[in-house]
Amino acid sequence: MGKQYQTTDAEASTPELTIPAEVSVALAEIAESATEGLLALAVGAGLQVLGTLMEESVTQLAGPKGTHNPDRAAVRHGHEHGSVTLGGRRVPVQRPRVRAADGSGELPVAAYELFSGTELLGRLALERMLGGLSTRRYGLGLEPVGTQVEQTASGTSKSAVSRRFVAMTHTALAELLAADLSGLDLVCLLVDGVHFAEHTCVVALGISIDGTKHPLALVEGSTENATLARDLLTGLRERGLDTTRPILCVLDGAKALHRAVLDVFDHPVIARCQQHKLRNVRDKLPERLRGPVEHRMRAAYHAPSALDAEAQLLALARELDKTHPGAATSLREGLAETLTVLRLEIPPTLARTLRSTNAIESMLSICREHAGNARALAGRHHGAALVRRRDGGGRQTVPPCQRLPAPAGPAGGAGGRGCWSCHLSMRGSGGGGSGLNIMGPSPKLDGTRDILAMSLGAVNRLRGRRRGSWGRAPIWRPGGTSVNGHLAMNTPPIVSPQEWEAARLQLLVKEKELTRARDALAAERRRMPWLAVEKEYEFDGPKGKVSLLDLFDGRRQLIVYRAFFEPGVSGWPEHACVGCSFLADQVAHVAHLNARDTTLAFVSRAPQTDIERVKARMGWEMPWYTLTDGFDADFGVDEWHGTNAFIRDGDRVFRTYFINSRGDEAMGSTWSYLDMTALGRQEEWEDSPERYPQTPPYEWWIWHDEPHRTDPIDPA
Repeated sequence: MGKQYQTTDAEASTPELTIPAEVSVALAEIAESATEGLLALAVGAGLQVLGTLMEESVTQLAGPKGTHNPDRAAVRHGHEHGSVTLGGRRVPVQRPRVRAADGSGELPVAAYELFSGTELLGRLALERMLGGLSTRRYGLGLEPVGTQVEQTASGTSKSAVSRRFVAMTHTALAELLAADLSGLDLVCLLVDGVHFAEHTCVVALGISIDGTKHPLALVEGSTENATLARDLLTGLRERGLDTTRPILCVLDGAKALHRAVLDVFDHPVIARCQQHKLRNVRDKLPERLRGPVEHRMRAAYHAPSALDAEAQLLALARELDKTHPGAATSLREGLAETLTVLRLEIPPTLARTLRSTNAIESMLSICREHAGNARALAGRHHGAALVRRRDGGGRQTVPPCQRLPAPAGPAGGAGGRGCWSCHLSMRGSGGGGSGLNIMGPSPKLDGTRDILAMSLGAVNRLRGRRRGSWGRAPIWRPGGTSVNGHLAMNTPPIVSPQEWEAARLQLLVKEKELTRARDALAAERRRMPWLAVEKEYEFDGPKGKVSLLDLFDGRRQLIVYRAFFEPGVSGWPEHACVGCSFLADQVAHVAHLNARDTTLAFVSRAPQTDIERVKARMGWEMPWYTLTDGFDADFGVDEWHGTNAFIRDGDRVFRTYFINSRGDEAMGSTWSYLDMTALGRQEEWEDSPERYPQTPPYEWWIWHDEPHRTDPIDPA
């Protein structure tokens, strides 16, 4: 049975360690250690010094021994067996005990508390195992401390060392998954699914602007799991990673991961891992063809240009179509993204790192090697723990300043400090995808900067926008020599008519995919739920006050564009906002919309006299009304331009769709306006809900100077 003073700690804080001015060492007791070397002699002397320090700590608490002191705060309580950390092992010592004078509990002895901690043991175990030492041979890597000390030491068994290694890697992984990423300036992100024993994990590795590799995250699961992939990337954003800046993302090819990157990052440039593509194609071929096909694919990946590489790969796919269509389909899938690194014209040395996700596998191979040295991690019953913890160790195995190799200079020679020069040009931010266009190489940069530093750090400054204005994005141009007063450009290659036609046909496939995707989106719009407009709104028109229902002008559908023409907007009173004016200039004749029972109207806060003046000056013919109430605020266009679509059922009005920001760029044509409405183009080929009005194509087409024509027109 334990006593209370033995188990209850006193509330007093641990006193500071007192260092005596002088310490006597009994050399006779350690003379034998001198024959084993200076270190063994020093250890023997150190243990004697430790005993003196512990007694000095006791004296500080309980006063000098044999001296009565009624005001003392503690009393001596004998000695017991204890141990301290020494050279990666636990060494037994006799530790003094002290308890509070009031019997409230035992007090800590400062010297013993200082040297008895086990954290150092964990660090030493981690360092030695990451150095390649197994748990079975752990003792051989320790410093010699003398035969007498080694015979009584403990904590060096393979089980004890393994447990400490597991605990330290577990702590390292926890720190990794909680680390703040706001200070990282990443220009490249590699994400891959890796296998470890019976488990699959998704690992994210970042490369900062100075070329340093940073392990970012690890979760158990597959990159094909959409929720897992999105949660992993969202977790990086929540930990402070800037996802608004352009970044090169090297992925393993999983569609779920591809989608997650597009959802989380504002401006990603996606590169498909070439190694994964090679494996995918090989797996669909018989053994006799794997070598030759892989050789041709690798040759294409090292072609002088992306266009040459694409031509070689497509030619190979056509050959495989005849005998192994599955391999041909796999080769074509995501082909453009497998050539991103080549299209960026990245120097060969750096391209070796960025053309695949092997940087992740390289990091984890160290984890696999050292995890096998830990007995607690090597057993099959600890597989799940291994998956969770191994990257904690992996985080330690990546040196703190490990960097990418500096690229070679011209013609493969030394590049000095190096110049990783290439850039990505990006369109303005906003909806509608990443908006990234890959361009040619930029002029060289000063210093060892990442291949993407210029593009990702300098391109696409945030637009300065005034209220209601689309703003003007500053134009960034790479440096270069001037030719006839014009900036030199890195233009595409000049090719033969046959090569040009082949390149066009390749893009035609994507053009058709885009058209079908646009049709599918319009079909989804026609199935959007409707929102009833219960509030009454009033506008000023050329003939006086009108309601929202009056804006329909007797037709079933209404499209309302909020244009900024009013005091406080750039251009007032001579012009409307330059962006809104740009859109107004491209609006097709409204008679074609009217032929589909649809009315287009513009609204602003300018008086009708100013609106009519500017319309006449600019040659605009669309109806344009003056806002008099909170219509713009209620429909999301009080601070920014936007296009709302409405439909009416008798006297009831419903809101059916809304487009703003870059979505407005496509507006202006009759087709784009009809595609955003609830009824669409109303043609028979469209995918519309049952009983929606539809007619054959071309039947409703008119000349705008004959808006009331009813007989069909031959489109030929």
